[in-house]
Amino acid sequence: MSFQQNYDLILTMESNKIYIETSNNFKMTSIKLKFKHPLIYKQSVQFGKTLICNMDNIWPSVENNLENSIFFYTTIDKCISSENNKSILLILEENNELVNISDISDEKPKNINLNKVKFINIISDQYDNLEKE
Repeated sequence: MSFQQNYDLILTMESNKIYIETSNNFKMTSIKLKFKHPLIYKQSVQFGKTLICNMDNIWPSVENNLENSIFFYTTIDKCISSENNKSILLILEENNELVNISDISDEKPKNINLNKVKFINIISDQYDNLEKE
């Protein structure tokens, strides 16, 4: 069994972008993302980009500035997946660090076990160095 197959959802934070990768036919209808630093998010930045949630599939969101979080949700007919393929989920205005995820639901919609979710932070300086090599 590969690393990806152990998880239904893998989120990777690289600089100011969050990537999503799904496996095991997982389809997502909600997620709450909590960040280390204050969240600078503009929905208009998402438009016209190559995002999995785009103009054709806009997810409503609720920001909580007190806890540096944002909650995204949708209906089951607009659930998303990126089966064994890394796609951009979100672009922030500035680099940040993902510190927690919660409230993840599938297409049924029901909450999924967080043991089936992995999140990875690639720190900006390390990421810049990797690109240069």
